[in-house]
Amino acid sequence: MFFFCFSINKINSLADFQYCKRLEELYIRQNDIRDLNEVVYLQNLSNLKNLWLGENPCSNTEGYRRAVLKALPQLQKLDNIAVTQEELRDAQRNGR
Repeated sequence: MFFFCFSINKINSLADFQYCKRLEELYIRQNDIRDLNEVVYLQNLSNLKNLWLGENPCSNTEGYRRAVLKALPQLQKLDNIAVTQEELRDAQRNGR
């Protein structure tokens, strides 16, 4: 298993993580990621199953969970909450 824990830092971009192709879990809560579009940097990480992005400014955006799940449908957990099939269907239909 490959995972990174960078919680409670001052990280403001997910760009550098796009090169971590074997990454399965990323804990990056309580940082300074403001733009929800940063999740596009994680789209090619097919092994990523668990992402904890909450408590960043972007997580206060309306439709946050839906937008993340639309961009990253392979996630099994987002912010320590299991992703349901119903959520995934909703995200694909109504996400950003």
